[in-house]
Amino acid sequence: MSLLATPEASPGRVLTVFHLLDQQPEGRIEYSRAEQLLSPEPLRFARKDDAESMVRELLKECTKLGFVRELSVKRRPWLELTCEMDSATPSTQRTPFRYFGELIFAADNETNHDLALALAWFLEQDPLSFRGDWDSIERRIGKDFPSNPFGLQNVRYSQLRDWAVFLGLAWTFASRGAKWLVPDPRRNVAHVLATSRYGAKERVPVREVLEFVGEQTPVLEFGRFREKLSTLYADKEQKADATVLSPASSQAWLSLEDEGKVELLRIADAPQRVQLQDGPRQKAVTHVTTHL
Repeated sequence: MSLLATPEASPGRVLTVFHLLDQQPEGRIEYSRAEQLLSPEPLRFARKDDAESMVRELLKECTKLGFVRELSVKRRPWLELTCEMDSATPSTQRTPFRYFGELIFAADNETNHDLALALAWFLEQDPLSFRGDWDSIERRIGKDFPSNPFGLQNVRYSQLRDWAVFLGLAWTFASRGAKWLVPDPRRNVAHVLATSRYGAKERVPVREVLEFVGEQTPVLEFGRFREKLSTLYADKEQKADATVLSPASSQAWLSLEDEGKVELLRIADAPQRVQLQDGPRQKAVTHVTTHL
């Protein structure tokens, strides 16, 4: 199982587990106490078995995600926080979505790579034309792949939707009684740039910036999950052109420029450039200047 396959492990609940452990002395709490605190009181009294099952599944996924471990204290099960949100990079204030993104995308833990691949695929869709409801996603997956490589179904779609929004890669809106998911990595990209090694107003080749962002968030262009995704398409010619950003990424960068957070430059004699899709038009970019 994974986050994608476990509806009990919603972003809000996973974050609650983190904060619960983070507030304990030495980051530890007895399992039974955690179970009690994490169980919704009405559910605990009405259907105790359901409450216990929900918490067990949630804690199991938190353990597999890598920030919780189980240990025995005086022959009783306890839970312990394995790492602090800012311990790896004390000079960088990582937001929860960056912290959990690192755990989900970790190369040495494949548990949630089904979610990562599903996100990489979703971020290749056009936010201006793609209907992000389950029926539309199901049809598009059937068209793009010989089989469903993410194991997506209606229940798992809600997990994809919630984690995409939590990770700063999408937003939702309600239409006709349903939630539509819109691919938009702007918030994620802005935070990566704000915590990057690039100085304010430093002019940097666009390819270098995109590779850096793809390394930090590998479901975006130049990230390893985008590369792996290209091998799964039914049409092997469907692999994205590395010199043309997806519509979702293009709109994210153009929006960041409109907000004054970056400046997208075109220098005539620059050796490398990428094309951003702006509706029917394309905009060539060779360098990026950040103002974050």
